[in-house]
Amino acid sequence: MKEARLMDRHSVQRDAMDDGTCTRCGAPSEGEHCSPCREELLTLARSALQWAGEKRPPAIDMSAESATPDMPSFAAPPAGAQPYHGFPLLENVTASGFRLGMITNFLAFPETRGDAYVIAPDGSRAGLVWEETDRTYFEQAGPISEDRWGVWAAGFVHPMRSKADARKNLETIVPGLRDAWQRWVRGEYDEMLPTSELIERQRELLESEDPEVVARANLDLGELLEEDGDTDGAMAAFSRAMASPLQWSVAWGAYRMAGLYTMRGMTEQAEEALRYAIAIGVSPLTGLAALELGALLERQENSAGAKAAYQIAMGSDDGDAAAAAANQLAFLLQAEGDAEAAEKLYREIVESGSPEAAGWAAYNLGLLLERRGDAQEAREVWQKSAESEHANGDAAYALGRLLEADGDTAGALEAYRVAVNTIPADDIGFPAVAAASLLDDVGEIEEAVRMDARAIDTGVPRHMGWALTNLGRILERLGDHDDAEQAYRDAIALGVPEVTEAAGRYLERTA
Repeated sequence: MKEARLMDRHSVQRDAMDDGTCTRCGAPSEGEHCSPCREELLTLARSALQWAGEKRPPAIDMSAESATPDMPSFAAPPAGAQPYHGFPLLENVTASGFRLGMITNFLAFPETRGDAYVIAPDGSRAGLVWEETDRTYFEQAGPISEDRWGVWAAGFVHPMRSKADARKNLETIVPGLRDAWQRWVRGEYDEMLPTSELIERQRELLESEDPEVVARANLDLGELLEEDGDTDGAMAAFSRAMASPLQWSVAWGAYRMAGLYTMRGMTEQAEEALRYAIAIGVSPLTGLAALELGALLERQENSAGAKAAYQIAMGSDDGDAAAAAANQLAFLLQAEGDAEAAEKLYREIVESGSPEAAGWAAYNLGLLLERRGDAQEAREVWQKSAESEHANGDAAYALGRLLEADGDTAGALEAYRVAVNTIPADDIGFPAVAAASLLDDVGEIEEAVRMDARAIDTGVPRHMGWALTNLGRILERLGDHDDAEQAYRDAIALGVPEVTEAAGRYLERTA
């Protein structure tokens, strides 16, 4: 992705300032913000600056009993304590009898993801892993056991800034919480076995007289041993699967062996194993093995071989593998200078590929069009992707860049928000700092701080540097010149040249 630009321009003042009201809450104010709002925004920005790049402490229930005097209660719960003992229960954060407890202290820092727990009407507990998203979801992330009714992953559409926000988000997942809790009440526990016991079970199945049972046991055993770090044992299990009289077992064994060969740097053996898996012709596997072979050959700079492998994958009956191979082939063609063939493939994938493949094809197609000078068509391609149900975050970010350059602040912000909500958390820095800069310009300081905090959490120096510089601008705008100066100095200390130049310019103005 291209560099996010930090805009050095005057902040946009909202009309509300002209009629003597706070731009945040509407209360009478001589300045942009009334005193209470200004203090809240300062606290938020200072918190983001204070914890920049550091692991933040969890929320702690200071009244909870600890079994060890010099340890926090959550780390040393007394005998018989319930799960999540030592973490505070949020007062009045209830929905249909369910109560929310806080582990990640979102009240002290502008968090966008974290851990929590839920207490059911009967007092039983479950874990909750939450994140801010553009859609509500509720999925199982841990087993239902005798002492708790599972661990659940949840997507919240409202920011987690206050108890009121937490209550609104809790209400959105009540149906899922109720179903999970009732499963626990009925005693529908999920079986939890240690890896060693699972491995032993598969070894016992190897004694079966049924070839299919033995073949499946070898494949499952190989996967378990690989996960457990025993690659020699895994290779032995996959080799036995390849010795089976069943074609599907041979093909899958060869495919899994190729993965282990690749991990060990044995590229020739990996290539041979993948070609063997493809030659057997087991339908569900052919496309996947050909896709892996193409990537392997491409890394070896064997362009002709990679193209041939991708063509095989594209002809398979695995739609996802076929679309992914088409994307890879188009990218390879583009890199070799055959833009016409690449464009044709990208357009085919956008129109008929799987949602994920179509999203990546749209992003790459837009880049191709932009480089060719067709910015308007690139925008249309990215716009369609960003507005789709399965939006591609990189396409949304690219769209935001174009819209911002054209002066469409509202459109750019919307595109950046889509990007932040769809790109993996470790890579959201560019759209997050771009959004934060624009949000500051239009007076949406609270959301700007939250975007900067998300960029800081990536741990990437460039992203952190831009975010710290943004925070400095916000603190300066709120009248805190000392903390603004510290933010600029922290940004400069990261050693990113372009950040140093921008932060240095602001520092000179502040000093």
